[in-house]
Amino acid sequence: MRLVVAPAAEADFDEIIRASAETFGEDAAHRYRLLIQQAFADVLARPDRPVAKDMPADLRLYPIRHSRLGVPAPDRVGRSRHVLVYRRLGDRLEIIRILHDRMDIPARLNDSMQPPGE
Repeated sequence: MRLVVAPAAEADFDEIIRASAETFGEDAAHRYRLLIQQAFADVLARPDRPVAKDMPADLRLYPIRHSRLGVPAPDRVGRSRHVLVYRRLGDRLEIIRILHDRMDIPARLNDSMQPPGE
């Protein structure tokens, strides 16, 4: 299976890391980057993992906090509030968005529902 990160998810990632660095410092931003990257690897390895919630349109939500133990102890994030929104498309796993769990997730997905181009 191949991982595809949609442009909206790339933008989310960049904004999350920028905001984390601005609010909590560069070290915290680095730790959060590692956690998100671990979450990508975890959903790619097991996209049907039980902690992921099903959503309409074959989407799944995966709270990145479940990937915390996959990051080396000195780099672990204490609290993480973001979720990966992803789906399987044939031999691809597409990360649609990375959203804060307090957001209105269905409303944020309206512009993200088109399959990526090859």
